[in-house]
Amino acid sequence: MTTGKARPEEGTITFYQTTDLTRLDEAETAELGIGRKFQKPTVFESHTVRDNIALALKAPRGLFPNLVARPRLLVLDEPTEGIQPSIIKDIGLAIRYPRDQGAMAILLVEQYFEFARELADRFAVMDRGRVVAAGAAGAMDDAEIRRHLTV
Repeated sequence: MTTGKARPEEGTITFYQTTDLTRLDEAETAELGIGRKFQKPTVFESHTVRDNIALALKAPRGLFPNLVARPRLLVLDEPTEGIQPSIIKDIGLAIRYPRDQGAMAILLVEQYFEFARELADRFAVMDRGRVVAAGAAGAMDDAEIRRHLTV
């Protein structure tokens, strides 16, 4: 599955009954119900402009542009990056709504620890590409997590 430019070096990703999503392109993952929102907005590079627009027009209206296709999984890569603090709370509310409705699974990649902690049921902390802590949000040791977050 390519949600960006890099493919994983090893392993597979299973989503519902589909296996090996690592070999699918961005448009194919979208068709399976995997939405994405990255730091820089992009289109499906393997598709024409017409195909990109047609895909967007097929999608029903939603809470905000990332949700128009009503994905079963929404991947958010640092939605707070470059956003003024007063807007970050609104972003959190926009993420909480579908989460609380049970409408979709959400994978949030975020450097702002407090923001992620308020939204997560489970989370993993990575340090230099390696998972150093993982588990249910309520069971995580804040002091240990913060040790990995300092520069």
